[in-house]
Amino acid sequence: MIREAEALWHVDVRTVRRLAARELGQLIVEVPPRDRERVNRWLISFGVSTRLG
Repeated sequence: MIREAEALWHVDVRTVRRLAARELGQLIVEVPPRDRERVNRWLISFGVSTRLG
């Protein structure tokens, strides 16, 4: 039973990274250039590395 539960919690890191990249790509489109620095600081405070300029 424990092994079955562990299998349910398994996460494919590549899938999570792809999803995060897609979300950050959408964020770049939605955030106005003048606000990107502020959004970047907010994301960094939550431990998210970004490429917003």
